[in-house]
Amino acid sequence: MKRVVIIIGLLVSGCVREKIKEVDYCMEHPDASECKIPEDPCSLYPDLYFYCVNLPPEEFCKKYPELDICQELTPEYVCQKHPEWSICQPLPPNYPPVITLTISSRCGQFNDVITIDASGSRDPDGDSITFSWEILSGSGEFVPPLTSVVNFRFSNKEEDVIIMVRANDGRGGESEKPINLISMGDGVFVDTNGDDSNSGRFNEPVSSIAKALDIAYSSGITEVKILEGTYEGGIDIKKGGISIKGGYYREPDGCIRRDFENYYTIITSPITASTSYVFNLTSPVTNLVVFDGVYMEGVTSGATSEVFAIRAVGAYGFEIRNSYIYGGNGPRVRAVYAYAVTSISLIKSRVYGGNSSTIAGPPNLPTTFGRGGVILGNIQNVLIDSSIIDGGKSVGSSTTTGYIFGLYVQGVTNCSVLNSSIYGGTGYNSNNSGAPDFATIGFATNSACEVYHNYFHGGYPVENVLNASNNERTGISIGIYIFFAPSYSSSITKIVNNIIDPGGADVGATETARYGVYDEQGSARNYIFKNNDIYSSLPYISTQLPILYFNYPEGAKWKDISEVNLSDGDGGNFDGNLSIDPIFDSDGIHLSPISPLIDAGYPGSITEVLPEYDIDGDIRPIGNLPDIGPDEVKK
Repeated sequence: MKRVVIIIGLLVSGCVREKIKEVDYCMEHPDASECKIPEDPCSLYPDLYFYCVNLPPEEFCKKYPELDICQELTPEYVCQKHPEWSICQPLPPNYPPVITLTISSRCGQFNDVITIDASGSRDPDGDSITFSWEILSGSGEFVPPLTSVVNFRFSNKEEDVIIMVRANDGRGGESEKPINLISMGDGVFVDTNGDDSNSGRFNEPVSSIAKALDIAYSSGITEVKILEGTYEGGIDIKKGGISIKGGYYREPDGCIRRDFENYYTIITSPITASTSYVFNLTSPVTNLVVFDGVYMEGVTSGATSEVFAIRAVGAYGFEIRNSYIYGGNGPRVRAVYAYAVTSISLIKSRVYGGNSSTIAGPPNLPTTFGRGGVILGNIQNVLIDSSIIDGGKSVGSSTTTGYIFGLYVQGVTNCSVLNSSIYGGTGYNSNNSGAPDFATIGFATNSACEVYHNYFHGGYPVENVLNASNNERTGISIGIYIFFAPSYSSSITKIVNNIIDPGGADVGATETARYGVYDEQGSARNYIFKNNDIYSSLPYISTQLPILYFNYPEGAKWKDISEVNLSDGDGGNFDGNLSIDPIFDSDGIHLSPISPLIDAGYPGSITEVLPEYDIDGDIRPIGNLPDIGPDEVKK
C-alpha cells in the first residue's frame, strides 16, 4: 500500500513539475507517462486532480460531492490556492461597441420612409457587431430587413418617436443609443411662405387655407395644419369630418412642431359690404368640423353690416379647442353664432364678442342675432367647458335698451356649461342721453342646462355714465338670466357650485339694477340650485338685494340668501347657497388660498355628476369637498 501511495505521489508530482513548464500540458498530453493517474486518486489529491485531468471543478464536485474540498468549493477558493491555473488568470478587458449613426431625416409625414444607418459603428476590440432595433415610444414600423441599416416608416399620428438601437459584440459588450424622431402625422400644410401650386406636404406647403381644404377634400385627408402667421379667412367649409389646426412652426432643419401657446396662427375675415366671417358652415357640412389652436378675428370695418368670427347655420356643427375667437369691430358684431345645428363645443378657449357700433334688443333667433360672445339657438348638443367668454362692447345712443350677452343659449336639447368664466360685456352710451343704457348678461338660457363650477359676471352696462343731471343713468346687469321657455315640465335646470356676480355699477343716486339670477318664470319651476355663491362687491339700496329675482308669478320679488335656500318648489332643490366675498387671486378667476369657497361645494350625486377637473385641468376635488367656482385651489 505504501508503494502505491509513493507511485501516485511521484506521478502527480511529475505532472505538477511539467505543468510549471507548460500549464495545459496534461490536457494536451493525457497519455504521457508522467500524467498517468491511478483509477481513483481523487480522495488523495483532489485539488491537483482538477488540474491534471480535463474536468472542470464544478463537474468534479458533482461526481465527488462527499469530498471536503467540494463542500466549500468556490472560484475564489480554488484560485486562492492555485492562482497559477489558467482558469484563475484575469481576462483581458472587453470594450463595448461604439455606435455611429447617419439619419436621412429626423422627421416625416404619414408613410414617409427614412433610413437610419449604423454601419459606421466599430468595436474597439475588433469583434464583429450585431444590431437590434426597438421602438421605445410612439408608433410607426421598421421596413425589413433589420441589419446595421434600417428603414423606418412614419405612422399617421402626430407625436414624438423614440427608437433605440443596440450593438452587441458577442462577448458581453453592448452599447445603445436613442434616436429621437418627429412624426408629423397626416395633413395638408399651410405656410405664409408656401405656394398654392405645391402639394401641401410639410416640405411643399401651400399658402392659403382655402387651397389646403380643397386638397384635403379631394384626397380624403382629415387635417389642415397651419404654421404661424396671418392668413385670410372668409372661407365656406364645404365638408365636415376635418380639423383645422394652428400653432405649428418650422425648426431650422425644416421639421415642423406644434406649440399653439407660443406660436400664433391668425385668421381674419375679409372686408365685405354685407356679411363677413372667418369661417362659415352651412347645410352641406354633415360631419363635425374641429378648430384647434387658432386665433380667429372678425373684420374691423364700418362698411360691413354683419360681422362674425365663426358662423354655422344648418350644418352638423363644430368644436373649438385651445383657440381665441375675437368678434371684430363693426356695426353688428358677435364672435360665435350657430343656429339649427346638431353639436357645438367650446373647450379650453377664449372668446371676446368684439366691438359693435350699434345696439340691438335681445336675440330672436334666427331673424335677430343680438350682440355678444357666443349666441346659440335650436341646437341639439351644447358643451361649454373650461373656457373664458366676454360679451364684448357695444356702443350706441338709441332710446332702446341694448342687450349684450356673454353666452346666449336658446332652444337647446342637451346643454352643459362647466368650469368656465363668463362675463356679460360692456355697454357704452355715446350721447349721454337720459335713456336707459344697456342690459349686460353673463349667461342667458331658456333650456334645461347642467351648469356646474362656473363664474358668471353680469357685466358693466353703464360706461360713460354722466348725463346733464350727473346722476340719472340706469342700466341692467344679470349674472344668469332664465327667460321664457317652451316647456319645463320634464326638464330640470341644475345650477351647482357656481360663483355668480350680478355685475353692474353704482351710479350716483340711481344705481343700476343688478340681479344675481333673474328668473322670468317664477320660483316654483324645476330647479336644482345648490352651493352657489351670489355676491356683489358693490353697495346696493335696501329694496334691491342683488341675489335672486323671480319676476312671475310672484311679481317683483327679491330674495336674500336665506330665502333662496328656502325656495324649493315642485321638483326643486335650493340648498347650501352663500353670499360671501369669494376672495379671488389677482387674475379674477382663480381663488385665493384664503378663499372661503375652498371645500365649500356640493359633492355631487348620481343625478348631478360634477366634472372631475377644473378650468386648468387639475383634479377635483383636492380636499374633502370641491371648491365653488371654476378653480380647484391646489392645497
